[in-house]
Amino acid sequence: WSFKSYDKTSETINGADAHFIGTWEFTPAPTVTHKAVHEFVSGTPGKELPQEVKTLLPADQTDLKDGSQATPTQPSQTEVKTAEGTWS
Repeated sequence: WSFKSYDKTSETINGADAHFIGTWEFTPAPTVTHKAVHEFVSGTPGKELPQEVKTLLPADQTDLKDGSQATPTQPSQTEVKTAEGTWS
């Protein structure tokens, strides 16, 4: 809330009380949102994930508000075959 002004800057007392009306304006708090970020890592020591696996990384979930439930997005496939072998 922010005080803006009174309805008048002064009033001459002439047989009655002076009455000033102050105006306040409400400014809502900005809506804070968060995101859910996905990341893939290799579970095999010494092996980096191939590009074929990295391209399956789901997009971030955005505009999540406090109190909302985030769940991970499953990749479109859970097994990838490359020339070197199979990732799962």
